[in-house]
Amino acid sequence: MQSSIYSCHWCNSQFKDYHERCPNCGGPMPIHSHDSFSASIPAAPREIPNGFFWKKLVTRPLFLVGAIFSFIGTLFCVLYPGIGLTTGMLLFSIIGGGIGFIFAVLGYTFLYISIRNLKKILKAYREGKPTTGKVIQAYFNYHVRINGRHPYVILYQYSVGGRMHTAKVSGFPEALAHLQMGQELDVLYLTENPSISTVYPPLIH
Repeated sequence: MQSSIYSCHWCNSQFKDYHERCPNCGGPMPIHSHDSFSASIPAAPREIPNGFFWKKLVTRPLFLVGAIFSFIGTLFCVLYPGIGLTTGMLLFSIIGGGIGFIFAVLGYTFLYISIRNLKKILKAYREGKPTTGKVIQAYFNYHVRINGRHPYVILYQYSVGGRMHTAKVSGFPEALAHLQMGQELDVLYLTENPSISTVYPPLIH
């Protein structure tokens, strides 16, 4: 008889025996019963493993773009004015510094948006109200490449107060393969802003 393989939804680690907490990251695992995970959602506030925020932040494409832009922009803002002043090429200094400033502003804006959005998602996991959603689309995002791989995107819908909301979760196929078109899934949304949501168990956003 083939033994079950359990996957941690926090860090994607796999292990043969069920644990209440992931041996790798310490994240709480869904309740286990009769060789399958139950759909029981813990009451709020729900626990999030230490370091999970930063681990997920550095995998978000917008954060990575923001980090690159802000680094290049800051470098240009420091180097070009200095070179221009020492060589007397003021136009060179102005143009280089201007380009650097634009890159830096864009980069830090992307960083801010990425951090803000992830905080909202984690707040939905920690404090959100549960409801049932449904997968409406699944596809590879060929416009983005992370570690040489294209992320897999799941679009899902859920209804709050008679209004339909659409959201998405993305990650690698092995973390999302169990979600198929038309399949129901557990959703946690913020009561103050129902458009902000996440899924349970947690997946890579």
